[in-house]
Amino acid sequence: ASLGVDIEGLEVTGVTDQSFGWTVGDTMTTINGAEVFTQEKAVAKVKQARADNQPITIIVRRLVRSPFVTLERSLRSVYEDSDRPLPEIDDVMKRVASLRSYAPLVSDGVVQVSELKANVDGLVSDLDKYAADEKASGST
Repeated sequence: ASLGVDIEGLEVTGVTDQSFGWTVGDTMTTINGAEVFTQEKAVAKVKQARADNQPITIIVRRLVRSPFVTLERSLRSVYEDSDRPLPEIDDVMKRVASLRSYAPLVSDGVVQVSELKANVDGLVSDLDKYAADEKASGST
């Protein structure tokens, strides 16, 4: 029976069975109480447990990715696959960072929401271009 994942090294690169609770990016650290440092050792521990008809318990390290890291990676993926002119990723992320830094100032009443409108409009325009390119190329 499969563990429901594809791995490279000790990192989960694909999930084929959601019922086990895997997330892409999980890194296996321990299998049945033994630390694993290589894919070969992980495979051996799983095979040993199966041969001994024992349950398999895997402990993973799961790093939570910031939505901003995810956004940047998504933009980079579209940018690299595009042959159309798109806003530079660094420029888009600077707009995002600017909005993030101004949010507390708006909530404290130091800055008016209207002062952020140009930045928000610019970010929306940039993201619209990426979304249109992604849709045109058939990516999801």
